[in-house]
Amino acid sequence: LPLPDCVFTASSVVSDVSMEWVAISGVADAIDPLSRFSSSILNLNIANSIFLPYSGSNELSSYSPDFSAFFTAHTALYSLVLRNCRLSGSVPSFLPANLDVLDLSYNSITGTLPGKIFSNSATSSSREFHLDFSHNAIYGNLQPNFLTGSSVVLWKSFAMSLAHNHLTGSLPRDVFQGLTNGAGATFFSFDASDNGLAGGMPNELFRSGFSAVPSISLNLARNELTSIPADLIITDSSTGGGSFNIRMEGNKIGESLPNLWGMLEWSRDVSLTLN
Repeated sequence: LPLPDCVFTASSVVSDVSMEWVAISGVADAIDPLSRFSSSILNLNIANSIFLPYSGSNELSSYSPDFSAFFTAHTALYSLVLRNCRLSGSVPSFLPANLDVLDLSYNSITGTLPGKIFSNSATSSSREFHLDFSHNAIYGNLQPNFLTGSSVVLWKSFAMSLAHNHLTGSLPRDVFQGLTNGAGATFFSFDASDNGLAGGMPNELFRSGFSAVPSISLNLARNELTSIPADLIITDSSTGGGSFNIRMEGNKIGESLPNLWGMLEWSRDVSLTLN
């Protein structure tokens, strides 16, 4: 049964809503079900749920939310979890200024990744970003600085997963350009495993700005990548090092392994099985 109207009424006086395995309906074909939640909500978790076009409907087809309208109306939103909700449509073209957590994993979202998804984000060195677009049908190339455009985005921790999609092309050298860790940064994690990325990895993928981050994790397993440069990561001796974990198993790396252990201030864990 769909959620009763009182739930949406109550959402105007609470900041956090967490309900999984529910049915959410619109009130008419023209009303987007997601838009029924109050614009005052800060954290919304409705994972593993279904969306119905209107109350009383038994239709279980996929649902394509209007993210632009929803994010424009919900400017205070901090966290949105729509994991495994039979979603279709495209990746949001922008995020609300204060949104740190967005989980759209295990859906049927398709299309290419938009440019400058963080262009509207508020600047703060305490931001803890967690973006999960894994297990969808996103395709196309990763563009240089596709996350920030010409903006600079500060963060304390950053985790993004694009695993199990249909990405192709090479990994651009400037793919993380504009992402700048703030003071007290804790970790950076990027997962693009199980895609179709090809060619050699670029040098200096992680610039000196990442050297103060205690932990960096890069998962590119099960792609079509062919080489790893020796200067994949550039450290800054004035700030010390940390741990660097890279997973490259299941690629096509055929050349000799470069000296990734040349700078001993970093602890390296490199997986190259099945190449």
